[in-house]
Amino acid sequence: MNRFALVVLLAINFSPQSAVAQPAPVFSLTEAIAEAESKNPDIVAAQRAIDIDRARLQQAAQPPLQLQAGPSVGLDVPGGVGTVQTISAAVFQQFTASGSLPAARSVASAGIVIASALLQATRRDVQRRVINTYYALASSQAQVVAARQNVATGEELLRSAELRKRAGAVGQFEVLRANVELRRSQTDLLRAEAAERVESIRLSALIGRADNLRSQPVAVKIVPFPESDERSLFDRAAAIDPTVAQLRATVDQAEARARLAQAQRAPSIGINAGFQILRAPINGRTSFGPTAGLALTVPLFDYGTIKGAVREAQAASAYARAQLDSRIVQVRTEIAQAVADVQSARVRQSFTAASLQQAEESLRVAQFGYRQGALGTLDVLAARNALSNARADSDQALADLAASIARLQLNVGEPITQ
Repeated sequence: MNRFALVVLLAINFSPQSAVAQPAPVFSLTEAIAEAESKNPDIVAAQRAIDIDRARLQQAAQPPLQLQAGPSVGLDVPGGVGTVQTISAAVFQQFTASGSLPAARSVASAGIVIASALLQATRRDVQRRVINTYYALASSQAQVVAARQNVATGEELLRSAELRKRAGAVGQFEVLRANVELRRSQTDLLRAEAAERVESIRLSALIGRADNLRSQPVAVKIVPFPESDERSLFDRAAAIDPTVAQLRATVDQAEARARLAQAQRAPSIGINAGFQILRAPINGRTSFGPTAGLALTVPLFDYGTIKGAVREAQAASAYARAQLDSRIVQVRTEIAQAVADVQSARVRQSFTAASLQQAEESLRVAQFGYRQGALGTLDVLAARNALSNARADSDQALADLAASIARLQLNVGEPITQ
């Protein structure tokens, strides 16, 4: 190994770095979830759905008090005055059948519970997507950093090869090889930057931001998660699962609809009170005074509509119960998968951390071998490339581990503080 190559390597390793701009503040996962809570359009729409069901509960009341007024003309009894003109005004109140109003209120109240559960399900879905996209962005940013380091290494490799060629130490093949390596690194950088751009756009859309998050770094933070058996985790998850709450409320609503339909068989009562003026046109005589009335409405034959409504509600209740049983099994599966994901991610993170240490040691050995004349410049630069790739793999594994822990926290209801 000649002295010229040693000078080139020293220039590669110890060249002064340009001034680095002040880094942008890190955008944390907690901040991303908080922004999504207030701005995500899916969550906002789900919140409005609760207002609709609250308005339906307000409508579950007695029919409105009615005012009935107007003139009429009718024949008098035989031997009477011929015709009689009537002017009357009365208020009329119809009372629903016994049991129908409480059942209607139960239907509307269950609707509010269902809408609230849908809101929680929407929030959880948005939070899960934010978690996945946030750490995908963190991983892509790490890939961009590694790709840029590889490009810088490739540029240094090309400069070294060109200088050594002019010095007569190597031939044109080494220059061509360095150029190909640089082009490959530049292509990888373009792909990494494109992936970073896509993930930043996705995260911006999820949290309701109009601007792009590409220029703002995100952080990978591993929080300790206490070891628990799957049974206890499942119990916690099932107790807060919004879909379970929604299906239970659906069962209650279907049973209330059945009671409401059965209540239509009961009689209903209407009462009225008012004032009436009677006038006989043939002689101009009038009479006036208060009036009162009572009406009883009794269903006689419903042509199967009530029975059909009851059967429909009962079938809906059975269907919701079957869905509830299926959801319980699904929650158990999700918890088992989430625990397995955390365990697998921890193994991968440990493996990539060991690989990173090995890559760092390989670079130290390559540099030492170069100084002793046993290795060439390409060996040193290849070791640096391997170190960049190992660091990117380690960052990816850390992001996967953080995401798997956050998803498990979300399933069991623990606050996400990453």
